[in-house]
Amino acid sequence: MRLFEAAHVFKHDWETVSLANWRKYPNSKTPHVRHVEILNQDVDPSTGVLRTERLIMVQQNVPALVRRVFGGDTSYVLEYSEVDPQQKTLVMQSQNLTFSNLLSVGERIEFRPDAQDAGHTV
Repeated sequence: MRLFEAAHVFKHDWETVSLANWRKYPNSKTPHVRHVEILNQDVDPSTGVLRTERLIMVQQNVPALVRRVFGGDTSYVLEYSEVDPQQKTLVMQSQNLTFSNLLSVGERIEFRPDAQDAGHTV
């Protein structure tokens, strides 16, 4: 079930937005992201496509009762990404691993140059 979809135009070229994507975790503005581990990464020599699998550790801000019931405040997210420098696309898909038997949260993000303005990214 899809609950919502959003679109945004970044007023920066695809290269800048793609690079910023790799620098987003960890940083001082997202202290809940405690660690990012690259599990697998490879580049297809014929296409130049970079595929990456990352495990993201997140510390949730939850009430003490929730921590006691569920055994803690740390959760894990698995992220797959694919960067195609020829087509100028970056696609990321993430899925929660923690409590996935109770609640499944998936996210898909795609960055590509704006068709109306190549200096912008959608």
